[in-house]
Amino acid sequence: RFALSFPRVCVVDTEAGTDPYKSKYEFKVKHLTKWNELKTVLDWVRKNPVECETLVIDSMTVFYQSLINEVTDYVKNRRGNEILSMGDWGVVKRRWSALMIALTDLPCHVILSMREKEEFEATTNREGEEVRKKTGNHLMEADKQTKYIFDISLRCSVDKDKKKKTAEYKVTVDKTRYDWLPI
Repeated sequence: RFALSFPRVCVVDTEAGTDPYKSKYEFKVKHLTKWNELKTVLDWVRKNPVECETLVIDSMTVFYQSLINEVTDYVKNRRGNEILSMGDWGVVKRRWSALMIALTDLPCHVILSMREKEEFEATTNREGEEVRKKTGNHLMEADKQTKYIFDISLRCSVDKDKKKKTAEYKVTVDKTRYDWLPI
């Protein structure tokens, strides 16, 4: 809803999540899931700045995973396995970085939604075995540099109290370039 409240919204919807909002908000929508399909949308946004003042991509994680799958398929066809080398990960990183630059160069607001995963750390238990333990932190499922490219990074979360059967919705500012928005 936050993203749909911006002016003249165009949504790239990877999960059919905009369907419930069609009657409540006015926006254009394109349903995509493949990495290589994004170029067409970005070209259209550049050519139609009056029609698209805000580009929303939900979820950008789908495109990050699609990029990794594309590179993995290439590696599998060339080498017969799906193991990405450091050089292969460099290709992923360069392509992702080029997309992030293309997004920041668009003549509109850009809002990216990303999935997240729990962060784990390696620790040693009492038996001396190495185990993975949750840190309580969360990581976006995309290249870790992504949040530093944009002006503002927000994390939306829900704190559920199962005993009281309540939920508290939170928005945390992870990063900002603006003094008026405190961290």
